[in-house]
Amino acid sequence: MMSSTGSPTIAVLDIGKTSLKLLVASDDGRPLETHAIPNVPMTQGPYLAYDLAGVEEWFLDTLAIVSQRHTIGAVIVAAHGCGAVLVHGDAPVLPMMDYDAVCPPEIDEAYARIAPGYDEVFCGTGGAMRLGKQLLWQESAYPLEFARAKTYLTTAQFFALRLRGRAASEISQLAAQSHIWDLVHHQPSSLMRKRGWSHLLPVSVAAGAVLGTVSEPVARRTGLAQSTEILCGVHDSNANLFRYKAAGMADASILSTGTWMISFQRGLPLDQLDCARAMVLNIDVDGENAPSTLIAAGREYDLIRGKSCASDAAVLAALPILLSRGPWRSPHSSAMMDCFRALLAADGSSGRPPKRLPNGRHWRCSTQHSAQTAVWMRSRAQNA
Repeated sequence: MMSSTGSPTIAVLDIGKTSLKLLVASDDGRPLETHAIPNVPMTQGPYLAYDLAGVEEWFLDTLAIVSQRHTIGAVIVAAHGCGAVLVHGDAPVLPMMDYDAVCPPEIDEAYARIAPGYDEVFCGTGGAMRLGKQLLWQESAYPLEFARAKTYLTTAQFFALRLRGRAASEISQLAAQSHIWDLVHHQPSSLMRKRGWSHLLPVSVAAGAVLGTVSEPVARRTGLAQSTEILCGVHDSNANLFRYKAAGMADASILSTGTWMISFQRGLPLDQLDCARAMVLNIDVDGENAPSTLIAAGREYDLIRGKSCASDAAVLAALPILLSRGPWRSPHSSAMMDCFRALLAADGSSGRPPKRLPNGRHWRCSTQHSAQTAVWMRSRAQNA
C-alpha cells in the first residue's frame, strides 16, 4: 500500500556513530516510518573500520521494504562528521576508517608536525578523529591502494555515489572537524595542498542538490522508480541546525543531541573560540559560520546507565542534584552548564516558545530532525 496522500516521499538514511536509521518523510517533513539498527564497526582488517558493505545492504533491504508502502521521490543521506572514503570509480580502495581507531604512535608524531593550525581549521588533533590524520595514516601504511584513489568522499556523498549520483563534496561535511578544509579561506586546507591531496576533493554543491537518479540495479533491488532523485547529503548535526534556520530561528542557540552533544551559537566571534574548551567551528549548509562546543554526552550517558533505563522525566529530575554537586571541572564545561540548566525547564519539543540562556540568547533543545530537514533542503534546491 502506498502513502495515503499519494504524494512522493523522501527516504533519509541517517548514519550516526551509534545507530543507523532509515526514515520516510512526507512532503511536509512528517516522519511516516522509521527503521533502526546499531552501527557496529569492523574489528577485522587493517584498522577499526566501517562496514560499508553491511550498511549498504541494510539500507537497500530496508528501502525495498518501505517502497512497498510509500512512493519514494528522493533519497538523502545525513551522516556524522569525521568519516570519509577513498574511492576509485564507485568503490572504496581502502576501508572507511572509524574515528575511534587507535593511531600508531609514529602517525601521531608525524601528524603533530604537519597538522593545520587551530586558526585555520578550529579543532584539535586528537586520535583518529581528523580526516587529515586518517589520510596520512592510509597513505603511509597503504601507498599502493592510496595511489589508486581518484576521489575522497565524505560519508553522505559516498552513499549518494553508490546509489549512482555523481561524485560531489558538501560544505557542512567537509568542514565538520576534518582538517581537510580551510574554514577561513573556504578552500582545501594547507595540509591538503602541501600533501598534494586537494585533487581528491570533488566540486562542492548544495546539500539538497540532485546528483542523479537511482541506478537500474538499485531500482531492481529496492523497487524504487529509476526517476527517484539522489540528493547530495548533509552533516547530521548541521541538518538539525538548518531546521531552525529554515523556520526563521537562525539566531537561536541550538543544543543538538546524539552520540555527541553539540551547542551551536551563531554570531560568536572566531577569536573567542578556544581549543582547550572543546570549541570548534562548523560551517552550515549555506556556508555560514556556526561556532560550537561539543562533548560526547550521549556516549557517556550510555556508559553510565549501562543496562538501566530511565524516562526522560527521571533524567531531567536528577540534573539539579548533579549540578548542585559541582562536578563540572573540565575547562569547556561552562557553556554546557548553561545548556544543562536550560534543559531543566524543557521537554525537548519544538512547539514551545524559545527560552533564554543566561547570556540572553534564545535556545532550543532538540534531537536531529532529519526528515523535516530533508524536505526543506529538497524544496530549496528545487526553487533555486
